[in-house]
Amino acid sequence: MIDSRIWGEEHQENLLRRTLRALLNSDPRFTATYNPLALLGFFEQTQNHGRDHYFHSFTNFLLGSVVIDRCAGVFDRFRATCFPSAAGWSTEYVWLLTVFFHDVGYPVQKYEQIHEMVFGVSPID
Repeated sequence: MIDSRIWGEEHQENLLRRTLRALLNSDPRFTATYNPLALLGFFEQTQNHGRDHYFHSFTNFLLGSVVIDRCAGVFDRFRATCFPSAAGWSTEYVWLLTVFFHDVGYPVQKYEQIHEMVFGVSPID
């Protein structure tokens, strides 16, 4: 996470949004019919440190992108060996999905809080 003493939280969030918007616009495979960034933000509003996790996911994406860039040949060989018929394979897209959904069980764990947030009442047991 970028030190908030250097850049304020609003500046950091704007940087994150601009970067992801540019990424989504760079390749049609990155788009979806819903806004995954908004969905991720929704789920993370239910915890006290949601903002930290939100930026954690973004930071993981950026760090992984550096690794992918520096080791592109290794990733290309992996794809050719493990998925030889995968035309149009995008290592960056696979990494984006991995980063966004690496905590896929989190919403289930926070079901009661999410239910209350969405419907305004606790779920009936």
